[in-house]
Amino acid sequence: MSGSIHKCTPLRRVAEESPDKLLWTLFQSSVKHLLYTLAVKSWKRRGPHFDKDEWQGLGECILNYMYSCKWHPKLFQSHNTCALCLLRMWEPCKVSCHHEYHRECLVRWRSMGHDTCPLCQAKITQ
Repeated sequence: MSGSIHKCTPLRRVAEESPDKLLWTLFQSSVKHLLYTLAVKSWKRRGPHFDKDEWQGLGECILNYMYSCKWHPKLFQSHNTCALCLLRMWEPCKVSCHHEYHRECLVRWRSMGHDTCPLCQAKITQ
Protein backbone atom coordinates (compact mmCIF):
# COMPACT_ATOMS: atom_id res chain seq x y z
CA MET A 1 0.00 0.00 0.00
CA SER A 2 2.81 2.43 0.74
CA GLY A 3 3.98 2.18 -2.87
CA SER A 4 0.60 3.34 -4.16
CA ILE A 5 0.49 6.20 -1.64
CA HIS A 6 3.85 7.54 -2.84
CA LYS A 7 2.57 7.62 -6.43
CA CYS A 8 -0.38 9.79 -5.41
CA THR A 9 0.94 13.02 -3.90
CA PRO A 10 -2.33 14.26 -2.27
CA LEU A 11 -2.84 10.94 -0.47
CA ARG A 12 0.78 10.87 0.57
CA ARG A 13 0.45 14.35 2.02
CA VAL A 14 -2.69 13.34 3.96
CA ALA A 15 -0.95 10.20 5.24
CA GLU A 16 2.04 12.21 6.45
CA GLU A 17 0.04 15.04 8.03
CA SER A 18 -2.60 12.93 9.74
CA PRO A 19 -2.70 9.15 9.32
CA ASP A 20 -6.16 9.15 10.89
CA LYS A 21 -7.52 11.28 8.06
CA LEU A 22 -6.19 8.89 5.42
CA LEU A 23 -8.94 6.33 6.04
CA TRP A 24 -11.62 9.04 5.84
CA THR A 25 -10.12 10.46 2.63
CA LEU A 26 -10.04 7.01 1.03
CA PHE A 27 -13.65 6.39 2.10
CA GLN A 28 -14.80 9.71 0.61
CA SER A 29 -12.97 9.00 -2.64
CA SER A 30 -14.55 5.55 -2.86
CA VAL A 31 -18.05 6.89 -2.26
CA LYS A 32 -17.59 9.64 -4.85
CA HIS A 33 -16.36 7.07 -7.37
CA LEU A 34 -19.30 4.77 -6.58
CA LEU A 35 -21.83 7.59 -6.99
CA TYR A 36 -20.26 8.70 -10.26
CA THR A 37 -20.19 5.14 -11.62
CA LEU A 38 -23.83 4.52 -10.69
CA ALA A 39 -24.92 7.82 -12.22
CA VAL A 40 -23.06 7.14 -15.48
CA LYS A 41 -24.41 3.59 -15.74
CA SER A 42 -27.94 4.82 -15.09
CA TRP A 43 -27.52 7.62 -17.61
CA LYS A 44 -26.35 5.19 -20.31
CA ARG A 45 -29.09 2.72 -19.53
CA ARG A 46 -32.02 5.15 -19.31
CA GLY A 47 -30.85 8.27 -21.12
CA PRO A 48 -30.76 11.82 -19.83
CA HIS A 49 -34.53 12.03 -19.34
CA PHE A 50 -34.79 10.87 -15.74
CA ASP A 51 -37.72 12.05 -13.78
CA LYS A 52 -37.47 13.06 -10.14
CA ASP A 53 -38.64 9.68 -8.80
CA GLU A 54 -35.95 7.80 -10.71
CA TRP A 55 -33.19 10.05 -9.33
CA GLN A 56 -34.57 9.65 -5.80
CA GLY A 57 -34.67 5.89 -6.31
CA LEU A 58 -31.02 5.94 -7.34
CA GLY A 59 -30.13 7.96 -4.22
CA GLU A 60 -32.06 5.56 -1.98
CA CYS A 61 -30.32 2.60 -3.60
CA ILE A 62 -26.91 4.12 -2.89
CA LEU A 63 -27.77 4.94 0.73
CA ASN A 64 -29.20 1.47 1.31
CA TYR A 65 -26.00 -0.04 -0.04
CA MET A 66 -23.82 2.14 2.19
CA TYR A 67 -25.84 1.36 5.32
CA SER A 68 -25.97 -2.37 4.60
CA CYS A 69 -22.17 -2.66 4.55
CA LYS A 70 -20.42 -4.10 7.58
CA TRP A 71 -18.09 -1.45 9.02
CA HIS A 72 -15.24 -2.35 11.32
CA PRO A 73 -15.88 -0.96 14.84
CA LYS A 74 -12.42 0.69 14.91
CA LEU A 75 -13.63 3.15 12.26
CA PHE A 76 -15.89 4.76 14.84
CA GLN A 77 -13.54 4.77 17.81
CA SER A 78 -11.62 7.81 18.92
CA HIS A 79 -8.58 8.44 16.78
CA ASN A 80 -7.01 10.86 19.21
CA THR A 81 -8.00 13.81 17.03
CA CYS A 82 -9.73 17.01 18.09
CA ALA A 83 -13.10 17.15 16.29
CA LEU A 84 -13.00 20.95 16.20
CA CYS A 85 -9.64 21.54 14.51
CA LEU A 86 -9.00 17.98 13.19
CA LEU A 87 -5.43 17.99 14.51
CA ARG A 88 -3.75 15.40 16.71
CA MET A 89 -4.80 15.62 20.33
CA TRP A 90 -2.41 16.87 22.98
CA GLU A 91 -3.46 17.60 26.56
CA PRO A 92 -7.12 16.81 25.90
CA CYS A 93 -9.91 18.55 27.79
CA LYS A 94 -12.82 16.20 28.50
CA VAL A 95 -16.35 17.68 28.63
CA SER A 96 -19.31 16.32 30.62
CA CYS A 97 -20.34 13.88 27.85
CA HIS A 98 -16.76 12.48 27.85
CA HIS A 99 -15.77 13.77 24.40
CA GLU A 100 -12.30 15.31 24.28
CA TYR A 101 -11.03 18.46 22.57
CA HIS A 102 -8.05 20.79 22.75
CA ARG A 103 -8.66 23.27 25.57
CA GLU A 104 -8.06 26.21 23.20
CA CYS A 105 -10.52 24.84 20.65
CA LEU A 106 -13.16 24.32 23.32
CA VAL A 107 -12.66 27.86 24.68
CA ARG A 108 -13.05 29.24 21.14
CA TRP A 109 -16.17 27.08 20.60
CA ARG A 110 -17.72 28.33 23.85
CA SER A 111 -16.81 31.97 23.07
CA MET A 112 -18.85 31.67 19.87
CA GLY A 113 -21.94 31.15 22.04
CA HIS A 114 -22.14 27.37 21.85
CA ASP A 115 -23.01 25.53 25.05
CA THR A 116 -23.34 22.03 23.59
CA CYS A 117 -20.83 19.37 22.61
CA PRO A 118 -19.92 19.70 18.91
CA LEU A 119 -20.17 15.93 18.41
CA CYS A 120 -23.27 14.82 20.33
CA GLN A 121 -25.01 18.14 21.10
CA ALA A 122 -25.18 17.31 24.83
CA LYS A 123 -25.25 20.33 27.13
CA ILE A 124 -21.74 21.16 28.37
CA THR A 125 -21.88 21.57 32.13
CA GLN A 126 -18.20 22.31 32.75
